[in-house]
Amino acid sequence: MAELQTKGTLLESSASYQDMFASTVSGVGIQTRQAEASAEPPGTLQRQAEQARNAQSGVNLDEEAANLLKYQQAYQATAQVVAAANEVFSTLLSIFR
Repeated sequence: MAELQTKGTLLESSASYQDMFASTVSGVGIQTRQAEASAEPPGTLQRQAEQARNAQSGVNLDEEAANLLKYQQAYQATAQVVAAANEVFSTLLSIFR
């Protein structure tokens, strides 16, 4: 029995049971890897699509901070205009009293 493992008895005496077993295991491994590789691209495409969607719908914190500073400066400028107008009106009212 032990001799059958290495004796060329298969494929017209050119392969042994050990050779055929190794070939079968290797073939199964190759087919498994090919199946895994063919299953990866859809997952990769899905991740890329999700990243693109998140990039479009996400909030850019740098842009939001810049907008906040811009609105703060606009508010302060408007407050100064209102204060100046209030002073002018107060001065005008005090003239007519």
